[in-house]
Amino acid sequence: KKIDELLTIDERWRTLKKDVDDLRSRRNQISQEINQVKKAKGNIVNVYNTGCATVGREGKHITDIKSLHKHGVLAITDDGSPIADDEIMKRTLEVTAKENIPVIQHCEVISITDKGIMNDGTVSRDLGVSGIPNASEYEIIKRDIELTNKIKGAHYHIQHISTKEGVELVRKAKKDGLNVTAEACPHHFILTDEAIIKYGTNAKMNPPLRSREDVEAVLEGLRDGTIDVICTDHAPHTEEEKNSPLDKAPFGIVGLETAIGLSNTYLAEKGIISFEDMIMKMSVNPRRILNLPEIKIQEGEIANLTALDMNSEWTVDVNKFHSKSRNTPYNGWELKGRPAGIINNYQHLIYG
Repeated sequence: KKIDELLTIDERWRTLKKDVDDLRSRRNQISQEINQVKKAKGNIVNVYNTGCATVGREGKHITDIKSLHKHGVLAITDDGSPIADDEIMKRTLEVTAKENIPVIQHCEVISITDKGIMNDGTVSRDLGVSGIPNASEYEIIKRDIELTNKIKGAHYHIQHISTKEGVELVRKAKKDGLNVTAEACPHHFILTDEAIIKYGTNAKMNPPLRSREDVEAVLEGLRDGTIDVICTDHAPHTEEEKNSPLDKAPFGIVGLETAIGLSNTYLAEKGIISFEDMIMKMSVNPRRILNLPEIKIQEGEIANLTALDMNSEWTVDVNKFHSKSRNTPYNGWELKGRPAGIINNYQHLIYG
């Protein structure tokens, strides 16, 4: 019995030592990442960073959020994975509320997503592949809003919203006076799940492309202010990766080089939102959510500007992308409006 007790103690010690070593390793990695961001200071493009909610994004142990904020992170997120545990999410909201920074949530219930690879609907059934129900997104949004409602000062931000139920939950939360904000990607307000038939793995993303009804709900959310931000969820992958079978290929598409053209063509030009509102959702609101200083165009201020050529009519050509990745469904699309240059940190870059 004594030997068994000693063996148990030894096993616990080994496990504890491994956990401590893992934490130290992650802390060193975080320090290196923060130093990389610091090295980018003064570049023509400003670089900011967020911090993980849980160690290694594993969902088991909450990080030292206060220390992360002290060292420069602007928000807390396990982006790519949800903060799934109720107690960890509650604690994350409590600490970030004290630090006055947002929690940015990748809204996905993994057990509902299961092995799904696209939206659960007619198309997935016709193709004979596993679908991802809307509930995989809106169930966690519902839980998180309930938690946010209980924590004074909490700010909850929803990434890449894609479902009609999710949009309605955000709308209600805003009406109830909660500090809940949300973002949407061009692919979720332009494409439906039928796109996967034409574009294959270049229309595979997470959350997946949804139904026409969901797309219309996202558009209405952008129009009425329920959705605060237009984002890209930029996810570069190699051609080899995306040439894999549908069930094996990674989720995600590139979005940085088409964001302005798509948003202007399919939102502003169609009268869904104004051009001014588009700029609010792509520049002003993201800075407000992240507590970044307002950009002012006046004498004495450091210029931080993006020049846009809104009369430019152009064809998306992946061979002309600056990105090393080409995984987009938009190759060959005709768009109107594109960036012409940037001015920032006493530097300028004008595109040819």
